[in-house]
Amino acid sequence: MSASRGKGPQLLGQHTLSRLRICPTTARRRPALDDMRCLNAHSPLLPRTSQHPLSTSAQWQAAAAAPAKQKSGLALQMEKQKEKMLREGNLPEDMGLIPGTFIMPRSKNRPSWTSNYKDRLKLEKARATTRFTDLGGAFFYRWLHVRPRPRLNLRQIPDAAVDLHNKVYTQLAKGNLEPVQNFVVPGFLGSLRARIAQRQSGTSLRWVLHEHKTKPKLASFRVAMFPPGTGETNKQRKGAIQAVVRLHTLQSLQHVRLRPTRKGQPPEEVLVDAQGKELPLSEQAEAEARKNAKELVEYIVLQKLIRNSREGAWKVWGTTDETTLDKVKQLEAKANQSALPLPRVRQGWRFLDYLGISRLWNRIRARRKVSKEEAV
Repeated sequence: MSASRGKGPQLLGQHTLSRLRICPTTARRRPALDDMRCLNAHSPLLPRTSQHPLSTSAQWQAAAAAPAKQKSGLALQMEKQKEKMLREGNLPEDMGLIPGTFIMPRSKNRPSWTSNYKDRLKLEKARATTRFTDLGGAFFYRWLHVRPRPRLNLRQIPDAAVDLHNKVYTQLAKGNLEPVQNFVVPGFLGSLRARIAQRQSGTSLRWVLHEHKTKPKLASFRVAMFPPGTGETNKQRKGAIQAVVRLHTLQSLQHVRLRPTRKGQPPEEVLVDAQGKELPLSEQAEAEARKNAKELVEYIVLQKLIRNSREGAWKVWGTTDETTLDKVKQLEAKANQSALPLPRVRQGWRFLDYLGISRLWNRIRARRKVSKEEAV
């Protein structure tokens, strides 16, 4: 699947959570069932507003804007509570997306090298800068910040994302999040429960992952550490790790009608099509699911906290989007405004002064001037 600041974007050069704030664009949690609804766009059981399961659609944002204004007092109280926990050295699980997270767009969404060279160069420059920062943060975390030295295990992160993706989506479709509540960040868990509460009574969903179109890929890996407190050793450090994994899948969603049975027995699940007609649990149902399957690209965000230099388990934070060129330009403009750079000529002469070349050039010019005067 991105943070603004008063002094421009910060890439967490020191990799500390002391500079971490809740990003306004990511403070709204990602509702999970929006995209699942698009898989059944013609279903009479759900409204037709969605993109993919763990993301935020424009329709949902518009619908949530009004109640969000009413709950502004509660949101401010929660934000103050999180800031207080950060100052005290405690780690709130739902701290937002780490600022500076960069997700390189896919090839079809990137500017062309031939027709739009400048924009493509900006995008590649942002990727290189962020990649260097991410690698630096991982290096310091691996070798300097923590004892005993942790293992990054970067190759295992995509597999962990696939496993959590399957578990959360399956239970979300069933409407029972208790088996996975320990694998989801509390804020995101609340949004999932809100989506389940909007379903009609006596209905459920059946989610099927048919295949992965491409191999899961680690798109971002960022480490943010608290600065060490007074008397704190490298065996007592605190921080957070966030990883973004790209999943390109073919998945489908079918509606299930819960048929009541005898007392004391669970209700019977019956598959129905878009018109509400019952489908037998056979090859016909599988063919119907495959026919309505949608190809989706999701960027799932995993998070683990570091307490006393010990890593916790991976949890699903939500999803994010690709970093667009417009966002890169906005961040670059804010950085230029906050940095107040000197004119290019002065910058060049300052660099030459650093190398001692400007003084040599001034001596040469003075000698030429003297020689010309003598010649006259």
